[in-house]
Amino acid sequence: MFNKLGVTILVFGGVSGTVLADEADMRARVQYLEERVQLLDKKSDEAQGGGGSGSSMTFSGLVEVEAASGKNREGVSSSDVVLSTVELAAEAHLNAWTHAQVVYLFEEDATEPGEIDQAILTLGNAERSPIYLSAGRMYLPFGNFESGMVSDPLTLELAEIRESALQLGFDSAGFYGSLYAFNGDTAEAGEDDGINHFGANLGFAGEHFDIGAGYLSTLADSDANQELIEPFGAMQENVPGVAAHVIIERGPFTVIGEYVGANRDFASTDPAFPGEGARPSAWNLELDYSFQMMGKEASLGVARQRTSEAVALELPKSKTLATFSVALFEATALSLEYAMAEDYSLSDGGSGESGGVFTVQLATEF
Repeated sequence: MFNKLGVTILVFGGVSGTVLADEADMRARVQYLEERVQLLDKKSDEAQGGGGSGSSMTFSGLVEVEAASGKNREGVSSSDVVLSTVELAAEAHLNAWTHAQVVYLFEEDATEPGEIDQAILTLGNAERSPIYLSAGRMYLPFGNFESGMVSDPLTLELAEIRESALQLGFDSAGFYGSLYAFNGDTAEAGEDDGINHFGANLGFAGEHFDIGAGYLSTLADSDANQELIEPFGAMQENVPGVAAHVIIERGPFTVIGEYVGANRDFASTDPAFPGEGARPSAWNLELDYSFQMMGKEASLGVARQRTSEAVALELPKSKTLATFSVALFEATALSLEYAMAEDYSLSDGGSGESGGVFTVQLATEF
C-alpha cells in the first residue's frame, strides 16, 4: 500500500512524449527545491554563527502509471496508458514547534500541467502538547477514505474536500479530533462572503483499529459537488454532511467500513440536484488480506461500494472490485484490479448500463 501523501517515481513502457515532458518538468522542480533548501540551510547556518539551526527537511515522491482496458458503466469500450499520479512532497521541521509541508500534484487529464495540492503550516509539538494548529491549503478531515484498491473509493469521489482552512486539533492517548473553518467555493443565497463553513471530526485509534466520525456544515463544497454548483452561483440552502468509518485489523485481515452523505435533501431548485432534490450518499465495505508470496509482501482485496441519489455527480450506482498487489522490489509495487460498475437506471437519469475495467498499476516510491 502506498501513502497518498507520499511521492513515487514510476517507469512504464509506452509513455508518450507528453508524459516524458511532464517528468522533465518534475525533475526541474525537484532540483529547484533542493537548491532552495541548500540556500536556506546556508543562510540559517550563517545566522547561527555556523553552528546549524537544528531544523530538518525531507523530500519524498510518488508516481503511479496505470494501463486500463474495458467497458465503462455506460457501455463504452476503451483502453489507455496514463501517468495517473505524480506527487512531490517537501516537509520541513523548522524548530520544535513549527512544521511546514508542500505537496505538488500532477494527474494526467485531471490536473495538467500540475498544481500545489497542499501547503500546510502547523504549530505544535506532540511530545509536549496534544494540541496543534494547522493553516493552509489542505484536505479537510471529513471522511477517512482508507482503501486497498487501485481506484479511489466512491466515498472519496463523493465527499473529498480540499480548501484553505484553519484547523485546531488534538491527538492524545488514542483519541484524536479537530475543529476547522473555511470560506468555501459555494454559498447559500444571501450569505456573506466570509468564513461561514465549518466542520469537526472525532475518533479513537489503537494498534489494530480506528473508529471515527465527522460533520461538515456544507457537503456542497466537496470537490465533486462544487464543480456542478459553483457555475450557477449561490445555492438555495446549505446541506450538512456526515461521515463515519470503522477499520479493524485482525492478523493478516483488514476490514474497512465507511459511510458519507448528506443529512437532508438538497433543495429542488439547486441545479446540481434537479427534480425533487437529492440526498447523495456513498458507502464502502472492504476486506483485505496480506501474505507472503515467494518472499515478497503481497495482498488481496475485495470491495463492494454503492451510492444513493448521486447520478447528478456522475457517480455509478454501485461498484464491485477485486485487487491483487505485490512488492516487486523495495519501494516498487505491481497492482492488478478488476472493477465492475453499474450505472443508475434510465428512469433515475443514468444510462442503465454496466461494465468492467481491468487496470494494471506500477508504482515506486523515493
